[in-house]
Amino acid sequence: MAASGVAGLSSSRKLAPELRIFHLVEFLNELADQRNPQVMALCQPSGINWPVPSLDLLMSSLPGWSSAWRFPQLFYTTQLVRTAIAGHPNASRDHLGYAIMLLLGPIGQGRSTHEWEAVAVGHYHLNLVA
Repeated sequence: MAASGVAGLSSSRKLAPELRIFHLVEFLNELADQRNPQVMALCQPSGINWPVPSLDLLMSSLPGWSSAWRFPQLFYTTQLVRTAIAGHPNASRDHLGYAIMLLLGPIGQGRSTHEWEAVAVGHYHLNLVA
């Protein structure tokens, strides 16, 4: 999910991670209210060997959020999803976007890397449960 789509997060000034995550969770609430999801699937970056406090804060916020909506939260690694979608665990962002376009048909659609990654993990998950 691209943060730039969240009101107030597209400005050039930096927001504190806590406030940014608060806004992201509020946006997720709006999205869940509109779409009524049954599960939450996300990619967890792997290979990061140093602390990333903002990511840790986000990851610690999501279980409570999905629990409040009463649906499970499923985690997949980025390498697993990229391998399944693009054929290589270290596929570039462009390669992943192109692979999704080939799989689903939206050739030429302009999407951010985050949007293509979100579509990729959703497609991966749906193919697992199908």
